[in-house]
Amino acid sequence: MIYTDGIHMISSVSLAELHDFARNTLDLPARWFHPSPRHPHYDLLTPESAVRALEAGAVKTSSKHIVRIIQDNPHLTHVGHDGRL
Repeated sequence: MIYTDGIHMISSVSLAELHDFARNTLDLPARWFHPSPRHPHYDLLTPESAVRALEAGAVKTSSKHIVRIIQDNPHLTHVGHDGRL
């Protein structure tokens, strides 16, 4: 499942799901991805991108919930230098 707080976007399932949603569904630039080892995510850098994410099925949630999702799913934090598993 894809989640956003309106600024950051993550997947609770996998980085592959996140990349697919961001790049193929929303057509976000790859440079909007942050491969942080602790919390890999896409930044939604425009209000329009946040609206498009929600319209495409992302679930609106709080920043605290996003952190909790990442903490509860440690497999999401193991990214390579290119941001892929």
